[in-house]
Amino acid sequence: MLDEFQGRGIGKSFFKGCRKWFLKSHKIHFIIWVFKDNVNAQKFYESEGGVFLTQDVSSIRSQEYIENCFIFSLALIL
Repeated sequence: MLDEFQGRGIGKSFFKGCRKWFLKSHKIHFIIWVFKDNVNAQKFYESEGGVFLTQDVSSIRSQEYIENCFIFSLALIL
């Protein structure tokens, strides 16, 4: 999210909507990939209950990026 929109609750609201959608779709887990350098996003996902799962390298336009994967368990909030 752009810096000027951070801290307004927009991300939390969007994330809450995503959780509701997954629950309505009868999903109990979902994962999110985030660039390793995006520390703010990783802190946000951890604060929302995400647990680091694994790390991988992806290639975008011939440039490699390290990404971290976070898993969320909706079974914990049922």
